[in-house]
Order: sequence, then C-alpha cells, then structure tokens
Amino acid sequence: MRYEVYVVKKIRFTHSTHGSREEFLEPHSHEWKIKIYFLTDNIKDGISIDFTYLSQELDEVVKVFNDQYLNSLPFFEDKNPTAENIAIYIFNKLKEKLPHLHISKIDVGDEEMGVTVYF
Repeated sequence: MRYEVYVVKKIRFTHSTHGSREEFLEPHSHEWKIKIYFLTDNIKDGISIDFTYLSQELDEVVKVFNDQYLNSLPFFEDKNPTAENIAIYIFNKLKEKLPHLHISKIDVGDEEMGVTVYF
C-alpha cells in the first residue's frame, strides 16, 4: 500500500511577469497556497511521514518568498517569476534538503483563480 502525504503553506509576495497579459507587467501582489505531495510505502509505528517535519522543511524553503518582490530575488534574475518557476524552485530546494523522500507533485497558486501543478 502506498501513501500520499501533503503539507500546505501560504506565501505572500509581489511580482511582475512578462509574456502574458499586459496588466501583469505592473507589480501586483498575491497570496498563494503551496502544496507539496510526497509518496511513500514506508510506515513505522503507524506513521508514513511526519507532517511536522515536512512543514518545517517547507517553511525553510518558502520563507524567501514572503513579503518580497520576487523579481529582485537571485533565482528570478533570468527567469519569469511565475507559478511554474516558483514550483521548480521549491522542488529543487526540497530535493536537496530531503533526498530520501519522493516528491510526487507541487501545487502553486490561488485555488479560486488557478493553480499550477508540477510533477
């Protein structure tokens, strides 16, 4: 039996994007949810993966975004600060921190407007 476990964090930030609608060229703010899903078939003492541990690790990765203008962050120096690139950033950072875990997908966005799923 396999288990899929996820943790959720909110991030608040400002950014401007290019290559999409003109109104997105101007800086604008968001509050988005980040959901990280992990797959495992390991279970010990009735626990597959500790939520608290995952939540702390995710906090460390996403805190760089909170209350920031994403365009000014080094990662976005040569990238468009989109949900897709945020997902790639988070995936790469978590993979470095948690190489023993299998990240199955990452959801980034506003559930009322739209979400990008990276898997």
